[in-house]
Amino acid sequence: MPSTLPPVIERKLHSTRARLRFVDLALGLARAILAAALVLVVLFALDTMLEPPLPVVRAFALFMVLVAVSAVAVFMAQPLRRRLDDDQVALLVEREYPELNGGLVSSVQLGRELQEGGDSFVSSALIRSTIERAARQVEQVDFQRVVPARQLVPLWGLLLAATLGGGFLAAQPGMREYLRIFAQRVIRGEDARYPSLVRLEVRVPEALRVPDDPYALQVAKGDDLDVDVVVTKGAGLVDRLLVHARFADADGIETRDLVRYDQHFRKSYPNVTDPFEFYVEDPRHGAETPRYRVRVVQRPWVEQYAFLLVYPAHIGKAPEVVRQPDLQVPIGTRIAYAVISNKPLAEARLLFERDEGGARDARGRRGKTRVVSEEAKERPLVLASLAADDAAPSALAARFGLPAFAGLAGEMKLSAEGRAARAAVGSFAVTRDTRFRFHLVSREGLESGRKAVVFSVRAVPDRRPVVSIPMPGRRKLATPQAKVPLRIEARDDYGLRDLVLLVQVQRSGEAESEPQTVALEGVTAGARSLTVEHVLEIPDFRLRPGDRIRYRAKAYDHNLDESKNFKESRAYEVEVVRPEDLERILQDRIAGIRERLESARKEQLSARDESLAFVRELGPESTVLSEDDRRGLQRLGHAQRRVAGRLGDVKEELEEIRSERELNRLTEEGSLALVNELHEGVADLSDRASPLVSRALEEARGAPRLDERTRARLARVPDQQEEIAEAIAALVARIEKWGDFTEVLQEVRDLLRGEETIIDGTREAVKGGR
Repeated sequence: MPSTLPPVIERKLHSTRARLRFVDLALGLARAILAAALVLVVLFALDTMLEPPLPVVRAFALFMVLVAVSAVAVFMAQPLRRRLDDDQVALLVEREYPELNGGLVSSVQLGRELQEGGDSFVSSALIRSTIERAARQVEQVDFQRVVPARQLVPLWGLLLAATLGGGFLAAQPGMREYLRIFAQRVIRGEDARYPSLVRLEVRVPEALRVPDDPYALQVAKGDDLDVDVVVTKGAGLVDRLLVHARFADADGIETRDLVRYDQHFRKSYPNVTDPFEFYVEDPRHGAETPRYRVRVVQRPWVEQYAFLLVYPAHIGKAPEVVRQPDLQVPIGTRIAYAVISNKPLAEARLLFERDEGGARDARGRRGKTRVVSEEAKERPLVLASLAADDAAPSALAARFGLPAFAGLAGEMKLSAEGRAARAAVGSFAVTRDTRFRFHLVSREGLESGRKAVVFSVRAVPDRRPVVSIPMPGRRKLATPQAKVPLRIEARDDYGLRDLVLLVQVQRSGEAESEPQTVALEGVTAGARSLTVEHVLEIPDFRLRPGDRIRYRAKAYDHNLDESKNFKESRAYEVEVVRPEDLERILQDRIAGIRERLESARKEQLSARDESLAFVRELGPESTVLSEDDRRGLQRLGHAQRRVAGRLGDVKEELEEIRSERELNRLTEEGSLALVNELHEGVADLSDRASPLVSRALEEARGAPRLDERTRARLARVPDQQEEIAEAIAALVARIEKWGDFTEVLQEVRDLLRGEETIIDGTREAVKGGR
């Protein structure tokens, strides 16, 4: 039936309907393609990342294909099911152009009623008039705006970009390999494997690797192990690595993150003491390293050692074996050694260390630089490298030219089973101070650690002996009947051979005699130090006043060079004087003691005044000593000890005077009685009275409370100090009284001596006149 709509409306509606259908189909197709592509990408991604077993991946692929078919069916069926008649198209145009005011929809509906012979109550002319008016309105309207063609641009643009990107990725060599394997797994059902995106490599020092086992490492016990992991493939994909370790003495696996550096990852195991296994994993990409086994072994170290000291011939000492790390030997000594390692040795080296002056710092101080050297000619011999006959003790002694080495080898039991493989021997000469250590290499290739035992040698030149005469240690005056006690001390680095006393007599008006050698008792040859007491008997030399004796000690050591094997002490002199002259000198010393006692008395009085003031300031109500009070008691104690010290010095002086009188056989009873009396009094004050006061002050200072007993003891201190001062004054008075008497007595003696001189002169003159 011919259409009743104007051609313009009919044409535009038909064109718009066709375009809408095309756009719907294009959108559905694009969405179906994207849905299928998405399913394919998801399937590819999951398969490459998880790499599940083949049955799982094929079942999952079938599921994803069904999902994709369903999506395509939905996206393609939707535009086909869409109703696009004239009414729907007209309604879409009316929505786009509201100014038509429903005219287009009314014209389509009226035209259909007119064509079907509709309601006879409506005039056909009126219907046609309405349709023509609508035709004129839509003639200028662009129906293409109703078609949503703009929706195709982003969707098909995305599809084009995905196609180009996928094509570019598929063109890459690595991706082609992945796509080929994906097709084998999903389409053909072949059990193929993907190459990993990440490849890891463990790197450790070659010295730690075990030959013939690339995944075994050996670490010295107590050393640190640094495991470096390098990402040789896919470095940009890796941001975290894990190390899994299983220790021999631990349950379970220990997992730790590796520390990331610029070019590698690292895990440090400090102070390794137990074996363990480990492997490194990239948890994101599933890449793993092989499992490495770490063995812990001991480094070689010196387990036993002994040194044979072969001294220079002039020392006169036999070779000796020592087992101490610090040696002190003469220059020229040869040191032979034998060391036993804890494990079989492949090599041994002897390294010498010494400190040399380095550059100066900003303050001008010179630093020290440690220099390590090795003497090729003194390289140790590893006994395992020698034939059995060459390693025998006698053969080694002949090899080193040291007959005594056989004794060292026997003492170290170098011939015992198993010890030769762990032993190293050698020798070197000592020319200066040095330190040395043994650098050992085991058959496993392990070297001595950084904490090897360091031995030291102090090279001591064979110095001359040291000898002195500390007593009396000064020039002395003596009577013809005196005894002079001597104390002679001598020492030598390597032992004394002899010690003698040399004595020369010079009589008044005559030349000095040749030295007389006096043998000393108690001299032990080989001793490194000696102290000998000897008495010089003046009567044995039959000397007169004015004569002199010069004496010195002479010590000898074992040096065969006679120009360097002795040393003499300083020479001292004894001058012989008349007894009365020595008596006068001792009297002058007693007079000097008087001044010293007077000084002690004044100091004691000053201490008494301070003590008295302190006791008065305490007050009757004080029960506790303050810090100031305790410091005051401390000062009082110091003052009293100073007094005691002065008295002690006087006592020693009196003891020396008394000894001088006894040794010189001075028998003047008055002087001897005075010295004994003074000594007894001063000794009582210095040893009893003064310490008693000091003890009372010290106990009061340490008392927790100021009780009545402490107060009473402090109150007695000034009185006790007063008694000491009075006792000192009595001693001073005794010396003054004795001094007056001795002055008169000395004047009488001087007159008698002058008279004797005149008589002797007259006799000589008479004899000469004859």
